[in-house]
Amino acid sequence: MLKKKLCYEEIITIDYTNNILYRYEKRSERCSGFPLSTNSSPQYSTENNGLQLSDFKLFSTDNSQRTPRHNCRLKKILFGADFALFQTAAPPTTDAFGQIFTESMVSYCVSVDIADFNSILAIAKQHSDVFENNQFLRQIDIISLFKILHGFPVQIIKTVNNIKMTLLLIDKPRPTSNIVIPKQCL
Repeated sequence: MLKKKLCYEEIITIDYTNNILYRYEKRSERCSGFPLSTNSSPQYSTENNGLQLSDFKLFSTDNSQRTPRHNCRLKKILFGADFALFQTAAPPTTDAFGQIFTESMVSYCVSVDIADFNSILAIAKQHSDVFENNQFLRQIDIISLFKILHGFPVQIIKTVNNIKMTLLLIDKPRPTSNIVIPKQCL
């Protein structure tokens, strides 16, 4: 198995106080800001039909697993479940927050035995209105999924364009209120 160190080319920072998502590209040192709607669901358009597409479906399983450090239960989320209604020769896509979204199935191995999980869940609940009004944010900020998954995802497996990505929690999460926004975004 080939393992390589990830070199992040982009930093995503979400400022929930001012309701802005920042995408900072390291190479160009360019920052883009995207407002988060707090009143009503924003309308994202697709190339194919101009509708908002952001529904998801949760599939719980009885499968228990063990990652190197955690016992967990497998759950899957089909993001863009409503995309299938508009399927053509090419899958429909939507651009939101400077990212292209399409239908995708993501597997989560979820644990409730994570230190500080309840304090992180409390943070998620504080922002639940933002997540409800910005459904695509659920695919960017994992904290938005804690209430839905009923636990902390210690392993995430996602396949995009036949490329399988596995993310694994190595250290315990450390909640902090010190959000660092890249200076180019200010």
